[in-house]
Amino acid sequence: RDGRSSSSSSSSLSARAIPTPSTSSSSAPTTSANDDARTQADFDALWTWLEREGADVASVSPALVDATPGGRGWGLVATRDVGGGDAAIVVPRALWMTKETAFASKIGTALDPETTPPWCALALQLLHEKSLGDDSRWAAYIRCLPRVEALDAPLFWSSEELAELAGTQLLANAAGYDSYVRGTHAALKETTFKEHPALFGDAGDDDGGGAFSEREFLWAFGVLRSRALPPVDQGESIALIPGIDMANHDGLCSQTWQLNNGGVAARFWG
Repeated sequence: RDGRSSSSSSSSLSARAIPTPSTSSSSAPTTSANDDARTQADFDALWTWLEREGADVASVSPALVDATPGGRGWGLVATRDVGGGDAAIVVPRALWMTKETAFASKIGTALDPETTPPWCALALQLLHEKSLGDDSRWAAYIRCLPRVEALDAPLFWSSEELAELAGTQLLANAAGYDSYVRGTHAALKETTFKEHPALFGDAGDDDGGGAFSEREFLWAFGVLRSRALPPVDQGESIALIPGIDMANHDGLCSQTWQLNNGGVAARFWG
């Protein structure tokens, strides 16, 4: 499914620049370089797909900013001088993954919009699209998402690493997320997955294997937590936006996101 999306889409998300004293030429990265099997060719293919589908990505390009162990990993670098207020990257809504695309997808027929949280529907669509491989419309994007080993969040830490958080609020928060996400997957296995084996039969066991296994579901949740950006990072509006999720900012730079004409603008300043 690689046909061009309509260029008349009224909604888009754009990242705009504001003059900043920072001398950094790149964004903050999206993940650590550790355990990262992604290549420049993967990201180049993503940029080719975005451009073909109507996104404006000419002002920035993806690059491995820091490949050292524990380094900053992949980010964006400017391909031209980007002035204050210039749009650095614009991605039309037709390319977003949202609750609407989830419920309209093949697996959406098994989900009840009244009872399925938008994040859960989107996580299941992400796993479905991942299982399709090159047949997915978002194949180029999914190949550029970090593997579970590269998602550096307490949800994926070992018991030894979590023990270092003993007595902190972060440990309580991590335990809450862990229980909630695993509980959601367990409930899906006993209801939706059992009721629709033709769609979710590849649930696998909880230790891995299977497109809809607990491990894969945790990965999808981790992707949503790390890649969905405000104001489309939670609730009914949660979305994954290819390309934009790499437009992070320098650690010394402040930022806000604003809704504009059906889209979103990101503003950065020093």
